[in-house]
Amino acid sequence: SGGGSGGVGEEKDASQVAEEQLVMYLHGVMSHMFFWLYQLLWIYPVYCISFVMSAMWYQDIAEHTYVIRGGKKAHKPLNFQRWINAMSQEIYILILIGTFMVQIMLLSLIPYVGRVLTFVQWCWTYALYSFQYRWALERWTIDQQLSYFETRWPYFAGFGFPLAVLTYVFPGFISAGVYALTFPVFIILAIVAKPTMHCAPLSAELKQAGASAPGHLPIFRYAQIVDVKLLSWIRRTCTRRRNNNRNARVQPM
Repeated sequence: SGGGSGGVGEEKDASQVAEEQLVMYLHGVMSHMFFWLYQLLWIYPVYCISFVMSAMWYQDIAEHTYVIRGGKKAHKPLNFQRWINAMSQEIYILILIGTFMVQIMLLSLIPYVGRVLTFVQWCWTYALYSFQYRWALERWTIDQQLSYFETRWPYFAGFGFPLAVLTYVFPGFISAGVYALTFPVFIILAIVAKPTMHCAPLSAELKQAGASAPGHLPIFRYAQIVDVKLLSWIRRTCTRRRNNNRNARVQPM
């Protein structure tokens, strides 16, 4: 009878262990489910709303700082052609930044030096974000912005360094909150800043010949090449489809 009772006890212990494992598994599944529901239904909506509101406030901060500094906002009538040009530049800069982000991701895969290169790239990215508001108010073209940036790359690396450090120290949403809180300070600093030039400017003849100045660092060259090819492909595709539709309409039935 002792052996029988021992067998029954072992079966009870095994079933109890199985029940405990099942309970722990369900608890883990439910915890993950509630965590993602909390993120999806609360954190992400609040983050998106805060992001949109912050973007609006950033523009107001930039405009007020620019006026206080002595700048004058352009009051030219916004005709259709000027609106098209402005939208084209905005779309191009968005594509450029997206391509630059891919470049940062690829650099992070390089062993040993990847993290250092990625950090430096983020310093430049945050500096570009900050000065974009000033350059937009001054009506600079994209070529002017990038040329100005690439001839003063040490300055801009140092300018974006504090913000890059702050976002690297904190994880996830905390990093995004710190960025949103401190970024207006960098917008103000960008508007009042006078970046020093790292290299001598080129003459118009050398620029037309495609020469680059000593010390000029083509940070955005590869991103620009990809963007030009992408936009050319989109233009060719749209033109081809438009021609096909036109030919289909004029063909006799």
